[in-house]
Amino acid sequence: MTDTTTKVRAHYSAANLIERIKSALATIAPEEQTLTVAQLAPLDQFHTLGQHKKRRPTVKKNLLSLAMSLALLMSAATQAQTTHLTITVPFEFTAGNVQLPAGEYEVTAVGPWGGPTLSVHNVNSNAGTLVLSTSCQSLKPVADAKLVFHRYGNQYFLAEVWNRHSSLGNQIKINSRQTELTKNQSKDEVVLIASEK
Repeated sequence: MTDTTTKVRAHYSAANLIERIKSALATIAPEEQTLTVAQLAPLDQFHTLGQHKKRRPTVKKNLLSLAMSLALLMSAATQAQTTHLTITVPFEFTAGNVQLPAGEYEVTAVGPWGGPTLSVHNVNSNAGTLVLSTSCQSLKPVADAKLVFHRYGNQYFLAEVWNRHSSLGNQIKINSRQTELTKNQSKDEVVLIASEK
């Protein structure tokens, strides 16, 4: 992954990006008013392609918001596509409904766009599984790639997977055994730092 790619992802994964863009545009003109390229140019030369004379003279703010939303969604899709982590887990744990031994693991998103399916496989044995996840979000991008486990006594359950410099993560569905343990035991979070491949 290039430094430029990392910077672009960090830019578009910022919290409340669309709201911040709308707020900045509101300082120029009311939402229903059509903006000119000249009015938008000081905000962002790159996205307006500079002040070209052959361009149409006006741009609707709603169209700009739509374009920025699309850029944010594409950034999220790219982030999901690039999930490929390695990590050493020093304890037995459950991923989905499968008990896995301690060891070195690769965690990868499955499919052309990443998607909700994660592959969790031990690199030194045949131990592994596929787990379904849902998207989760943090207020700020996380500094390091990491796996979050929920611990009940001496039993560990894979709960979340996060990529470095992203505010979007994958949350693993709670299984029936974990639901049963929550009734009688307190939950602790254990965070292990992973490396990206």
